[in-house]
This record gives sequence, C-alpha cells and structure tokens, in this order.
Amino acid sequence: MSRRTIASVTVVFALAIGATALAQSQWWNDPLQGETGLAEGFVPDPAEHSLTAGGGSNPQDVSELGYTDAVDGTSCIGFVTRSPDFRFNYTSTGGSLLRFYVQTHNGADAALLVNDSNGNWRCNDDSYDGLMPTVDFANAPAGQYDVWVGTYDVSSNNPSTLYITELDSNHP
Repeated sequence: MSRRTIASVTVVFALAIGATALAQSQWWNDPLQGETGLAEGFVPDPAEHSLTAGGGSNPQDVSELGYTDAVDGTSCIGFVTRSPDFRFNYTSTGGSLLRFYVQTHNGADAALLVNDSNGNWRCNDDSYDGLMPTVDFANAPAGQYDVWVGTYDVSSNNPSTLYITELDSNHP
C-alpha cells in the first residue's frame, strides 16, 4: 500500500471517528422529562413515570448510530429525542433485577434505549408477544441509567408510562 493510500485511509478513519464522537456527544445532555433516584427494594414497585414517547421535532434514528444491544447483539432501532427522556440514579448492592418497560396510551409501537451505569447500551422494540419494549438488567449495578423512550416509526407526542421494577412478574 502506498503512503498516499495509507494517508487517505487514515483521514477517512479519523473523520469517521470524529463524526461518531460528535453524534454520541449529543447523547449526554440533561434529561428532557425528569430525573429521580431509586434505591434497591423501592416501593411502590413498579415506579411509574408519565412521559411522551417519540423523537420529538428533531428525531434521531437510532439505527444510524450503530448501537447494538449489549445482551443479544441485535441492532438498536427506533426514533428518539437527542437527549435522554429520563435519568435514574440507582442505589444497589448489585444483586437485583432492574427492568424498564413502557406502555403507550395511544397504541403507538414504542422502542426503548437505555445506557447503563457501566456505559453499555441496551435496547428493545417488542417484548412479551406485544409491541411494548422491555430492557432488563440482571444483578443491576448501582449508578446512573439514561433512558430514551422512542417509537418504532417517526411518530411523536405519544402519551406513555415508563415503568421501573425489580419484580420479574411486572412487564408489559
């Protein structure tokens, strides 16, 4: 390979890394729809948070970011806002199930994207034989969880409820 080819490949690679870093830097803004803390063993369980699902006026197509689910390796899909919808700070000894799930109130097909306290991305579109998403963390570590509640298509303004539970029997 010539020096010119190596230099060209290096420039293209550097631009791609820079574009990815720029796109990901948009994901670390303050949450749009609230923030709360939860401690292991919280009551009531599930905790409920009303919000609006969808990508808003400037939706981000998650599939363009190249995130894959940390559990099963599938590509993350859906349209979300550029800032997280909710942020949860979880206090835990690391032994509990922590589950996030969504119910829309207008029948919209929801999508869920969660960045856990270790920086791993998890996502889901459909679960439990329905259109509502679920993201589980077995032995959930303490720390910050940023949550995006989007939709499978570009819709926005979908009244929804985000649920957080430690009980396996709670799901959509």
